[in-house]
Amino acid sequence: CKRSWLKHTLGSRLRCWRSSSPPIRARPAGRAMLRITLALAFATLAFGTGIPDDEVCDAPDCADNGAMSMLQRRGGKVDTVEAAKTRFLEQLWAQGSCDESDGPGDRRPRSCGMENCKRCKGPGATLTYDADRDYTTCMYNSPPRTGPVTFCGERFGNPPPLDPMGAYKCRCCRGRSATLVHDSSAADGLGYTSCVA
Repeated sequence: CKRSWLKHTLGSRLRCWRSSSPPIRARPAGRAMLRITLALAFATLAFGTGIPDDEVCDAPDCADNGAMSMLQRRGGKVDTVEAAKTRFLEQLWAQGSCDESDGPGDRRPRSCGMENCKRCKGPGATLTYDADRDYTTCMYNSPPRTGPVTFCGERFGNPPPLDPMGAYKCRCCRGRSATLVHDSSAADGLGYTSCVA
């Protein structure tokens, strides 16, 4: 096949190129995908996610409004799971009602009475009996640094398929009709199982 570009027409040049060029071998798709994945990973590490700090959401409905979870990024820093748990429990204790613990008479000896009080107001809570009024009240106190933080079968994360002990504790705290209800979006997506009467 002659290589002179001046002596050959376009058709003959095309035939010449086809006959003299080696066959093109396609690379395996897996190798190409690996290179693309590695390139994207390095680009993310080098330049970051590019998500501005004002898109970080602290509200419980973050999953609904499309903002980035604060567990992923908060002011450029990764927030810890323990901090998210603490914030969630503090909000829970601030609005908790203890109808089963508060009431007339001395309710301190009742089965699971103290545990239900801690479920409502936190691990530092105590049942206080006022003899003059003949009334028992669940009182909030600062939580201790160590020890359990959830009670009455409540827990963070995905619940086990069967949890007979948790169900028993829930009924003991809040009555025979009480059940454990799981919310996968609670606590910034960690999930939380509550004892509901």
